Amino acid sequence: MPSNTEKAASAKALSDRGRHYDRLHHRKRLAWLSGPSPLWADGTPLTGHEQIYLTEGSRSAINMIELHGMSDNSVDITDHVYLAELDAYEAASNTMKAAA
Repeated sequence: MPSNTEKAASAKALSDRGRHYDRLHHRKRLAWLSGPSPLWADGTPLTGHEQIYLTEGSRSAINMIELHGMSDNSVDITDHVYLAELDAYEAASNTMKAAA
């Protein structure tokens, strides 16, 4: 049976992982929103209000994560397909930063 220290370490690791992927999710969403004419998955353009609302929501979530260590649980950390997409986004972002 795991000790309390081991349980705490496991819980912290899980929380850190969640925050990491929440941050990536919101950064990826901000990149999408700042692109030319963002569209919903069905091809419908976002309205100006939707774009502002989502942008402010993601900025606020990133501030919560970075300034307060909080998480907003935007990402299902058991969704390995989406986690791989976020990992690819992070790798591409890091490559672009290194090239700049």
